Amino acid sequence: MRSTVTRRELLHGGIAAGIAFRLNLIGSNAAALQLDPAADAVPGAFDADGRLRYRTDALAKVTGEKTFSRDFRARDLPGWPSEQSHAFLIHATQADRTFEGIDLSVLGNDLQPDRLVTAEDLQRDRVAPHRPTFYGDVFLVPKGETPRLLGQPVALLIYRDFARYDTAKRRLRFNDKVVRYGAVTGQKPPPHYGAARFVRLQKDEPEPDGRYSPILDATIFGKFEGDEVVWPAPDGAGNPAAKGMAATLDIEREIGAAGDDALVLKREYFSQSVDASALEADNGLVCTTTRTGRCTSWCRRNHRTKAPPALRRCWRKRISAST
Repeated sequence: MRSTVTRRELLHGGIAAGIAFRLNLIGSNAAALQLDPAADAVPGAFDADGRLRYRTDALAKVTGEKTFSRDFRARDLPGWPSEQSHAFLIHATQADRTFEGIDLSVLGNDLQPDRLVTAEDLQRDRVAPHRPTFYGDVFLVPKGETPRLLGQPVALLIYRDFARYDTAKRRLRFNDKVVRYGAVTGQKPPPHYGAARFVRLQKDEPEPDGRYSPILDATIFGKFEGDEVVWPAPDGAGNPAAKGMAATLDIEREIGAAGDDALVLKREYFSQSVDASALEADNGLVCTTTRTGRCTSWCRRNHRTKAPPALRRCWRKRISAST
């Protein structure tokens, strides 16, 4: 017999027993929760030797007790404005045909966004990714182009009040008529992101530095010719990457020359970090005052940080360009 009760069973049982549930946003003491580093701490997360047994915020996450920046309203935070806007993205569900715009007629007149942002708006205001070779060259899919991956954003909808935002988001959810598509082009993925090798070659003596390591020497990055990776040429007297490739040859020779009494381990590994997205929603609140340039941000890790000068200048530039 199960000794646990699911959240759904709890709600059903409460309704049957005549118990009323009321869900409210976090109150005005939100700042105290946000700044309390012990709020998510779990006794027993570490064993007697100080080793981590599981994430200290694991139980708080699965029970809904953990607080994130998306749980807070601006008016709950000291020194922040009393009003705020809310926004959500519309994503492409097809990646083999051109994107031709969005149809928001299902929202009617009352739920239309206060501001609709498209790729053309960003291009007009010269808003682009900071490092296009790293993050990509567009935030939103331009009209007439094929999305580069499933789920790539095509539009941003901004609302000045939460009630309309929440209702509109629910109405558009799972509606396959919102995003309009054109001609079938086939998939057009971006070029390969990158390839890297991490080489560790130990010395004959038990010294911690070793003969070669990614930390002390270099991580080796390759280039692509089509779908093939081209690695730097090995050179024991060359730059760190060339030395690393020479170290890989030394490793191959040592493995090839190993006798039958040597234990050689070969494994293949997979990491979800190679996915196109982290599958973990980052969120943060940012308040900026154009008159003073003061910026305060609440990061996903629930720490209050002051934005660096370069970021403050960037925010001021973007705001002045769009107002």
